[in-house]
Amino acid sequence: MEPINAIALGLALGAGAVAGKEIVSALVEDASAGPKALIATRYPEVSLEQLDAAPQSKARRAVIEEELAASGAARDLDLVAAAH
Repeated sequence: MEPINAIALGLALGAGAVAGKEIVSALVEDASAGPKALIATRYPEVSLEQLDAAPQSKARRAVIEEELAASGAARDLDLVAAAH
């Protein structure tokens, strides 16, 4: 999986974790918190709110992937590591 795809998928899973079991939900949300914080700090031009609003949307995930790719996030080793 390409780094950008892994990052976007992790973000979508974290945003969608509110539905489902509480323990699993909390684990997934915790796992996505690191990448979200890095993106907010290093790539403020990438808007994650749209993915939070509809985490199941492949179209919104594609927009996030495009914005991350344009920002050079795939070369950010800290972000790539946080997403895995």
